[in-house]
Amino acid sequence: MLNDNNGTNIDISHLNDAKKYKNILDVSVSCFAYKGTKQPPKEVNLLVWLKSQKYRQQIELLRTQPKHIQKALKSTLPAITVAGIFAAQHTDAMRTYTALMSIDIDNVDTEAIRQKLCGLPYIAYCGLSCSGNGLWAIVPVTSDKENYKPHFEALKQELQGYGIKIDALPDLMRFRFYSFDDNAYFNPGAEIYTSMFLPAAIENHYIPNDKFTQVHLQLSKIEKLQVDICENYTGWITLGAALYSEFGENGLGFFQRLSALRPADAQAANPENVKRKYALCAKMKRVSIATFFFHTKKYLL
Repeated sequence: MLNDNNGTNIDISHLNDAKKYKNILDVSVSCFAYKGTKQPPKEVNLLVWLKSQKYRQQIELLRTQPKHIQKALKSTLPAITVAGIFAAQHTDAMRTYTALMSIDIDNVDTEAIRQKLCGLPYIAYCGLSCSGNGLWAIVPVTSDKENYKPHFEALKQELQGYGIKIDALPDLMRFRFYSFDDNAYFNPGAEIYTSMFLPAAIENHYIPNDKFTQVHLQLSKIEKLQVDICENYTGWITLGAALYSEFGENGLGFFQRLSALRPADAQAANPENVKRKYALCAKMKRVSIATFFFHTKKYLL
């Protein structure tokens, strides 16, 4: 059992039963001798790479050095491309897409953040970075690589709601330098992350025709204000039902964003509970998306 910031127990015991699942990390990726090399990459098995102890001594040395030395040593380490197989070190050279995303969380209380991440069903792997001062994780996403950036942006927003800030920009060619972690977390049956975040570069006076973009824009404004438009538990569920009435299961990302604005609500702070509550919203048939726009209008006038 894990315990989140609000004292809510999260049962993750089912996530570690590898026998129930095909291992989502058992795929081939590219491995480069070091960043910037002109040598062609080799194909390696991601799961084998994650468990390898081959360069452990180099990492142990690196972790004892000051930052400027760490940076120099890091540049000599082999690195993989989690998102796929590449013929060379540029995005256009991708040959195979793994539908796996890597994320960085630097300079944090690694054990506290690790516990939060390991309570999320879509985290397939979590371990220490090569410096030992941060974490990195792998998240499975949908099979269309055009959705990679929208998935990244949605995940970034969602994790911020749990007090986790991920670094860098979405990059299919993102390198993962070798590291090791004796306490690394493996979830072979991780859920595929399906939420997407649309670009926000739309003028405020522009009113789009599709409801999905309208909801995204309204939520973006509410997030800037950092206000809880749900107001209470009933409002939270009612707005969930409004989103479900219009988008069905595809509206979960919106409900998660609403929930992130309720940090003091233990139920809204529990990722698994948020998903369960949203599924139950399907039973509420007398609510429409108009309810959502009515609530947001009160705060955006």
